[in-house]
Amino acid sequence: MLEKYDTVTISEHFVCPLEYGDFSGLEVAEIVLLNIWIADHVKPCTVFDYSDETSFARCDITGLMSTCFDASLFADSGV
Repeated sequence: MLEKYDTVTISEHFVCPLEYGDFSGLEVAEIVLLNIWIADHVKPCTVFDYSDETSFARCDITGLMSTCFDASLFADSGV
């Protein structure tokens, strides 16, 4: 059963790399920050549920202000 374990604010340009593994639109520094964030915050087999609306907010990955989605992170409760 999936259990919500975190809610984060993520810049909209990180959705594609998180969902599809396509890092082609990111700069090297962004890839480094994203990989560090994934290692520190994302459990195996995490499912992201993104808000329908964006807001101008501080991205939890970069610490910079940008157009962001709120994302709920879910994982198997046995993980």
